[in-house]
Amino acid sequence: MREALRGLQERGMVEIMPRRGIVVATISADGLAELLEAQCELEALCARRATESMTPMERKELELLHQQGALQAAAGDQAAYLETNDQFHATIARGTHNAVLITMLGDLRDRLAPFRRAQTYVDRLAVSHDEHDTIMRAIFSGNPDEAFVAMRDHDARLSNNVLRLIRSRESVEV
Repeated sequence: MREALRGLQERGMVEIMPRRGIVVATISADGLAELLEAQCELEALCARRATESMTPMERKELELLHQQGALQAAAGDQAAYLETNDQFHATIARGTHNAVLITMLGDLRDRLAPFRRAQTYVDRLAVSHDEHDTIMRAIFSGNPDEAFVAMRDHDARLSNNVLRLIRSRESVEV
């Protein structure tokens, strides 16, 4: 139990306060912006590297996840789409064949998941799926720079939505 709590503390998810207990860590909008920026750049780097090193099996897995996401987006199944979305991004990260990138990105995605899931998904599923299509086409065409830009743009749009939502809530609470 202690090791698990230390792991959560190291990832910035909880704060251990001597003689007071354990609390969920808070994060400022600026701190959140920094985490989202880091995720944006790491995911873009993963897309670039995956373009250069994904195996045919990994590319096929990515294609199947993309097709599955299309069905979920068309049906408006947000929960299923978000799960497939996570798998899509994880497949790209694994396609780098770089354990450090995979671990760093996984930690960031886990830490940021509540913020990403908190946004309103009005037509976001279709937009996200279209952006995934652009990313996938860049990877499959062997264009690492295009894959980098497509992924960075995809994550930047999401990050901006999350930050706008958080900042609007902060202004209401003040």
